[in-house]
Amino acid sequence: MWSMRQPSQAPQRLNLDDENFWQQVVMAPAIITFLDFDGTLVEFAPTPGEVRFEAARKRWLREIVALPRCAVGVVSGRAVDDLRRLIGLEQIFYVGCHGLEWAAPDGMRYVSWPNRALLDALASLRAEMREAMAGQPGIVIEDKGIALALHYRMADQDTAAAARKEFVRAVNWYQRQGVKLELLGGKEVIEARPGGATKGDAITQLWSRYAPKAMPIYIGDDVTDESAFQAIGATGLTILVADAPRPTAAQLYLKNSTEVYVLLRCLVRLRDRGRSVH
Repeated sequence: MWSMRQPSQAPQRLNLDDENFWQQVVMAPAIITFLDFDGTLVEFAPTPGEVRFEAARKRWLREIVALPRCAVGVVSGRAVDDLRRLIGLEQIFYVGCHGLEWAAPDGMRYVSWPNRALLDALASLRAEMREAMAGQPGIVIEDKGIALALHYRMADQDTAAAARKEFVRAVNWYQRQGVKLELLGGKEVIEARPGGATKGDAITQLWSRYAPKAMPIYIGDDVTDESAFQAIGATGLTILVADAPRPTAAQLYLKNSTEVYVLLRCLVRLRDRGRSVH
């Protein structure tokens, strides 16, 4: 098994022809594979609403789930209902809002509902940001119900910096009033959400509840995936998706979502054969 790396270390490049890697994956009695969505399963789009999940990619997830003793979870900052709408598979686990909620194929659903003060603060912040960002080109406010995100991927540098500064200022005001909101940064997005649950917490719950003897695999591209890399540690395989290696708790890295799908195709083929690479 690959050893766990500290967040200050760079991961090793994953060679998809590496027999040692595939030996672990194929010979594991069971596996549960968690995949981040935006930037891992799909390429980023200008806005969250423009992302499409292709039929071919859906097919590969379905084929993994159809294998004996294989489970799949999709993990995202998006809400669970948004993920379900985009992916459309009932046989997989969904983790939404960076771990604040999840849903299982058996119908079980968990939501870390914030208290009334937090809900009121989020509603007030939502109204404030929509007014403040109205007419700002390239700025998108995403309402997740239990969290609020500001996307600035399509904004110019000055507009993005000003929007981010205003969002942080507004959230800091609520924090000074004692409201337990936290700021979570991502790839050209910043989010206000209740403090607490992480992606690592959510996948640990699902893994321990539904597949405690399975080898976990986690693949993700964002800083919010670090908690999941750390939760799995040396117990399984952790893979960062990045153009170039960066400090991370992941053991390995792939360059892009195309390479992720090569990995998934190999996983299906080799697990289906039920034997190691020769």
